[in-house]
Amino acid sequence: MASKLSKVQKRSLVELDLISNLPEDVRQKILTYLPIEEAGRTSILSRKWRYIWASIPELKVFSGSSSNLVDTILLLHNGPILKFDLIAQNSFHEAFDRWIINLSRNGIRELTFNIDSSNANYMMHSKLFSCDELNSIYLNNCSLKVPDEFKGFKLLHTLRLIRLKISEGEIEKLISSCPLLKKLTLLYSVSNCTLSIDAPNLLTLFMYGTFTHLKLCAPKLRSLHLFLEDNPEHNMSKNLERVIGNLPVLESLHIHGFLEYLCVEPLRERLSLTFNHLKCLIIVLNFETEKESAFALSLFQGAPHLESLHVDVDSDERSTLKFWETVDRKENLFKHLQTVMLRYFIVSNNILTFIKFILESAPQLLSLTVEEDPEYEEDDRTIVLKQLLLFRRASPNAQIIFK
Repeated sequence: MASKLSKVQKRSLVELDLISNLPEDVRQKILTYLPIEEAGRTSILSRKWRYIWASIPELKVFSGSSSNLVDTILLLHNGPILKFDLIAQNSFHEAFDRWIINLSRNGIRELTFNIDSSNANYMMHSKLFSCDELNSIYLNNCSLKVPDEFKGFKLLHTLRLIRLKISEGEIEKLISSCPLLKKLTLLYSVSNCTLSIDAPNLLTLFMYGTFTHLKLCAPKLRSLHLFLEDNPEHNMSKNLERVIGNLPVLESLHIHGFLEYLCVEPLRERLSLTFNHLKCLIIVLNFETEKESAFALSLFQGAPHLESLHVDVDSDERSTLKFWETVDRKENLFKHLQTVMLRYFIVSNNILTFIKFILESAPQLLSLTVEEDPEYEEDDRTIVLKQLLLFRRASPNAQIIFK
């Protein structure tokens, strides 16, 4: 029995040590999934693991990590550091400065400084701007001052700025100095300002904030997520065409919030632009206001190849408005529409008329999904479902799904 156990134990030891016998680059890759202090502790496992941590190209620093330990690992690291991820609850300004300086000497390509504290206000060290090989930057709850001598991040393709303290002039300079930029996120980073974005190779843009004026020059942009906060003083009305006028190949458009400020005047006037490539449209719409309904109609008229429509209902009160009943059905607005989703549905003549309008105008429709408001009554659901099933459908394949 003892000999059998001995064989089992020997076989187990061999199997356990298979990881140690993997190629060095594979062992390095394994350590990139560990926080920096845990990767450092692997040095005590065996002789083969002793110095692996000192050459891994990706480092992760989480809240609770000792700044002294991080200093030591960065000091003893003997290879390039291609990726550095920091997730911290607080800002340790002096330590962060040391790390940025060290990373600027090690060929950093992907940098994340995610500080989960609105009071942190870490001023990013100017050495960041000497990291010429950066291709991805993620900054959260930091401040940024762009040096006058900054020549740009020539290789940067992804820029995510969350709650960043920066002037509008500097953010415009930063963006325009990244000629290969493809993905841009600006979340709570600019507000109540006039912003002009010039990015010739940009493909995806995600923006959340308040703007007095917004101009986009991104001729290759394919996906735009625009979240507007309420500000009755901003001057976005009559400005829709100036905002998206330089987006000729846009395929996906997501607009959230206060559509009345984007409405074209006078109401029901067509846009002079046609989005021939727009396939997906996501909007939040108050069906009880004529301005927002008119804005939605103008978008539908300008998107003849629309395939997917997602509408979040933002209607609190019922009105006597009969907007969708008066729209000309002969326009054939939805010739290519295949899927429709309406979320937070409530019982409203305007919403029901809109659904009827879609069903009658979409010959290729496959599904229309209605997701009810959580406070919906069971009896109301049955009544509405019966009404929906009675509506005429231009598409023989159209299914109505009620959730």
